[in-house]
Amino acid sequence: MEQKDLPLITRRKRSDSLLPLGLVVVLFFLCSACDSCGQGGVKPSKETLDIKPPVGAQPEKQAPVGVVEGIVRLKEGTRLPSFPEEMMSQQVIRSKPKETPKMCSPFTPADRQPVRLAEYRALIGVLVAASKLKQPPERPAKIHEIAIEDCRLKPSFVAAQKGDKLRIRNRTDFPFMPQFGRSAFMETLIKGQEKVFNLDEGGFVGKILCGYTALCGRTDVVVLFDAIHAITDDNGRFRIENYPAGQESLLNVWHPLFQETSTPIVLAPGETKTIEIEISPIEKYALEASEKKPVTKSR
Repeated sequence: MEQKDLPLITRRKRSDSLLPLGLVVVLFFLCSACDSCGQGGVKPSKETLDIKPPVGAQPEKQAPVGVVEGIVRLKEGTRLPSFPEEMMSQQVIRSKPKETPKMCSPFTPADRQPVRLAEYRALIGVLVAASKLKQPPERPAKIHEIAIEDCRLKPSFVAAQKGDKLRIRNRTDFPFMPQFGRSAFMETLIKGQEKVFNLDEGGFVGKILCGYTALCGRTDVVVLFDAIHAITDDNGRFRIENYPAGQESLLNVWHPLFQETSTPIVLAPGETKTIEIEISPIEKYALEASEKKPVTKSR
């Protein structure tokens, strides 16, 4: 991944350390914040992350609003992308992937395709977010619930606002070790236990993965500075209410497996604008390993 595709988010780099195995709770350094681990995917642009307005910007009182709604479709002639297997686990020591616990259904290639297709090539589970707004409205902080069910993290994508919280609950009768963000350790969660993370850093892009005991799928998390965003529903549609009117902005569509797409928008006070957006997968994720052309050696 080229650096020009990355947002200006502070990143740590570290070297892996080998520690004795066999403990239920282990403390060891991870490479979750390092792109070189191969677990990232393509990050959204600075515009999508919507960096804070300049210091001293004056808020507008009772600013007029409208509604933006629409549908996101997969570009004709393209196919749904998948995460490679190595991007579905958090492992410091490269080894054979852990087997699925017996009480859970086996993982399939569909588990590596978090974005799904609805009718007419509509895409389920991609982010639609506004940017370049002068003064977006605020909302109270909320808790985003994530569960480990059938050995899988659900949902697979969370869009949050700075100040929100993330709560992970284990509902599978197996001890998992989920990790998120830049924490330097993983903590085992047995069935019924939970862990809460504070989302204090706006413009943050991260992921939740498991390792050591067993895999638990993957959840991608993006933390924006405001609440003007939505994730497409089971029909591939989105609706953003209280969208600031009377000012130019961008409407961005993003997912780690897709090329980011933006469209300019100006909304009149009280207007409901319907938009249809078409996006393309990132080529390297749309091609399964089994379909890649083999490298032939010249004689």
